[in-house]
Amino acid sequence: MTLQFGHAISSRRLAFSPTDRVTIGNISMRPIHCNEDGWVLQEDDGSGRARQFTHQLLNQYAAQGKMTHQIGYFLPHQARARLKSAEFLISALSKRDRVAFAKRDAWVQAFFELQRKGMKITDASIEAHKAELLGLMAKFADESCNHDLPNKTKTNNFFKTPSARTLRRWVKQYREAGAAGLADRIAARGNRGHRMTPAEISLMMQEVRGYMSETRPTEAKIVEDVMRAFDERNAELRAEGQLELRVPSRSTVRKAIKSLDLYQVTVARDGLDSARKKFAPVGNGLMLTRPLERVEIDEYRVDAITLMASSGLDGFLSEDERKALGLDGSKARWVITVAICATTRCIVGMSISREASGSAAKQVLQMIVSDKGKWADAVGAQGSWDMHGRPELIATDNGPAFISETFRAGCADLGVAHEFTPPATPEMRARIERLFRTISMKLLRRLAGHTFSSILEKGDADPKARAALTFDDFAFAMVRWIVDIYHNQPHRGLGGETPLTCWRRLEKTPGVAPSPSNRDFRLIFGVRHTRKLDKSGIMVHGLFYHSGELARWMRPDGEVELEVAWHPRDIGAILVYLGGKWVEVPALDKRYDGVAAQTWLTAARQLKSANPRRKEFDHDTIFAAIKAIEDRNAQAMALAGLLVEEWTEEKLARAEKRLFMGFRESTRTPSDVAPAADGKPGMSIPSPEKEETAAKPKRKRKGKSSDWNVED
Repeated sequence: MTLQFGHAISSRRLAFSPTDRVTIGNISMRPIHCNEDGWVLQEDDGSGRARQFTHQLLNQYAAQGKMTHQIGYFLPHQARARLKSAEFLISALSKRDRVAFAKRDAWVQAFFELQRKGMKITDASIEAHKAELLGLMAKFADESCNHDLPNKTKTNNFFKTPSARTLRRWVKQYREAGAAGLADRIAARGNRGHRMTPAEISLMMQEVRGYMSETRPTEAKIVEDVMRAFDERNAELRAEGQLELRVPSRSTVRKAIKSLDLYQVTVARDGLDSARKKFAPVGNGLMLTRPLERVEIDEYRVDAITLMASSGLDGFLSEDERKALGLDGSKARWVITVAICATTRCIVGMSISREASGSAAKQVLQMIVSDKGKWADAVGAQGSWDMHGRPELIATDNGPAFISETFRAGCADLGVAHEFTPPATPEMRARIERLFRTISMKLLRRLAGHTFSSILEKGDADPKARAALTFDDFAFAMVRWIVDIYHNQPHRGLGGETPLTCWRRLEKTPGVAPSPSNRDFRLIFGVRHTRKLDKSGIMVHGLFYHSGELARWMRPDGEVELEVAWHPRDIGAILVYLGGKWVEVPALDKRYDGVAAQTWLTAARQLKSANPRRKEFDHDTIFAAIKAIEDRNAQAMALAGLLVEEWTEEKLARAEKRLFMGFRESTRTPSDVAPAADGKPGMSIPSPEKEETAAKPKRKRKGKSSDWNVED
């Protein structure tokens, strides 16, 4: 896949901190200096060696997904957290562990929501609110409950109510280590780095939480309550002949009081209205200075009735695929899910769907961290839509799409803080609310099929009768308006500056955090399936994937079932779960890099239809078909990427059964696959213009799985 870098991407500055870790290739470094030319990064192996990188070179590594950026990696609290959780991605958990995590997370989120409504953090209060907690848990776990596991146990049964003590322990683990604290392998390790035992911490915090009371006790009063509680408990333990608890110092108790959430303390001591006044933005509103410092996401059912059809995709999608995407030919209104950068007012993500969903919200999250140039090119826009990067905070309402486990897990894995704004407070998301009014007034009123806000305004007009726009027309209008009109109009909230000019100014300094690497991108936004490994490798959607490392997992006695992760927008490689870690395995032909799954499916369908008796197709034939499809359907395919795709296990199984029964690519490795890398691994960082590929293992076919010989 060849990437072109214009002036916009080459002049952008990536935002690093001296406490971050940047990994390129297999070399980990720490940022130490930056100027207008580039960054100086120092290797973190203790050698003191430093390397210089221009801003353009770093942007190329980031755009190709060959850079890993870990924010705050060298901060003390991050280092302490790694002692408990090591490297953690929710998306990297195995299927069983993911379900166990999702259950705990759903109960913890339900606990926090009920706590905001006044529930006390005591066993008695939790037991009294069990029914309400169960109902809220079901709201947060709506998608997680669909995980198909053969055996229901206490660990993965969402509706097996945890005890009050267990729930408080989960909440404590979440507050101490974040999402990682809820994973089974993390929770089992305990809190070995803390001097106080769990029993001592529990007793102290029972009294410390008394500070969150409408009677407003002083810190001195809480310290006295803690000392008294320990004296009483130790007297009981002495009478029972057991070891006494260690009494915490007064300074330890005061630190525990200071660690309480300030907003929750204010709500408990002064009331909700007082807390909202104290913490609400005042004056000029939020003081934002960096691109993507705050991103607001919401959904909106557009005020235009369109034909749910696409003339450009008629020959590109099967009938089942058109129905799955909502292109069934009926007349209805689309739902758009949009993300706006609160600092620059640039629109940084958008998806189109029939109904709001967690999948649509997560697709927008994916779009925020991706360059959107292909959509601008598809509509012939004069401007660019390259605004992307890793956001710092995302603000949403409490809609089902945003409380879904799939969206919350995506935010957590990206390291993005997720803020739920209080119900009935649209002013907390003022920028996205204002954007939807702008879209309605300045764009949708120009479109055929526009609906009206009232019966009086509508009069005798019939929007359904006037609906003439197809999906292609609607997507074209939305993208062209965003890129060439909205981003280039002076914005009152920016003091007359346009969103595009504001972004260009701020992306140079302080800069933008880079997007996740290819590996993390596939894990966070990809699709997970179970596939069998045989001597030909692993087949996904009729394509074979193999490598020397994968070959070592072959069993002489038969096939091996392995979990794989792949991304439908790039089928050039997959991730395979081997020995407790995810390993990248490439396709047999490197030309699949950057090819979308839907393009490959269409090519396979056309080849099979034209040659029904042919069982195997060589790579050149396949890529000739892919190129013809891309050349003919480039615009429609790009716009179709705005639709929410559901690559479920059922869809994949159906396609493989109907399409790839009696159809396969050649398993003969092409001659141009993966040339050997220059030099030895770890000695240098190759230029991004060169492919970073290892020497291809030699393959000798003798009909046995062990015939895949790897020569190191």
